[in-house]
Amino acid sequence: GLSQPTVSRSLPALERDGLVRRRADDGDGRTSLLALTGEGEALMAETRAWLDARWAQLWAGLSTEEQRAAPGLLTKLAGFFDELG
Repeated sequence: GLSQPTVSRSLPALERDGLVRRRADDGDGRTSLLALTGEGEALMAETRAWLDARWAQLWAGLSTEEQRAAPGLLTKLAGFFDELG
């Protein structure tokens, strides 16, 4: 869900930090294929676990009524940001 310019700006730092590796696409020399390194995969797993814990904490703090309303509100919020571009 990221634009090509966003990825292009971020890629050098991700490569420098050893989180991503890049190689030429054998089928199209103008493009690159990207893959997470082992360190990148570990960081991604750690980040997902942290986010899951934060969501669980947030969810536990909501009333039943708020929990029922949350999916619709999140969908509406996501649509708002999609319209912003």
